[in-house]
Amino acid sequence: MSQPLYDDEFEQLFSRAQVDLPPHLKARLMTIPHLMPQPTFWDLRWIVPVASLTPAIFWLLITKLLPLMGIVTGGFVSWAKDLVLPVLPALSMPVIGICVSIFLASISFGIWIYWNSESRITLVYGRYLTGRL
Repeated sequence: MSQPLYDDEFEQLFSRAQVDLPPHLKARLMTIPHLMPQPTFWDLRWIVPVASLTPAIFWLLITKLLPLMGIVTGGFVSWAKDLVLPVLPALSMPVIGICVSIFLASISFGIWIYWNSESRITLVYGRYLTGRL
């Protein structure tokens, strides 16, 4: 009997995991109901509570936090009135270009790490299912 050809290592792992399950465990897993999908961004299950709490949050910010910030900044200004801040040199175009390229490279690297960690987690889970850790 020939082995079927798989396009992806994940397919091979998951198909092997489905075959190697004992019958009682397979029957038990089939009785688990499907999980509800995660709510989308525009789902009313979380937009309605957030929208109903927004006026209360704004009222707390305006009545409680702004006077406190005024007291804190007033004390800071009175403490720091004699301090002299250093004058920073003017930024040139090469410096701005280097900073923007470093920022974009770090964002790209973070996205790459996120995508690879997700596929790595799936691979480890597949190996866990087949017992090939």
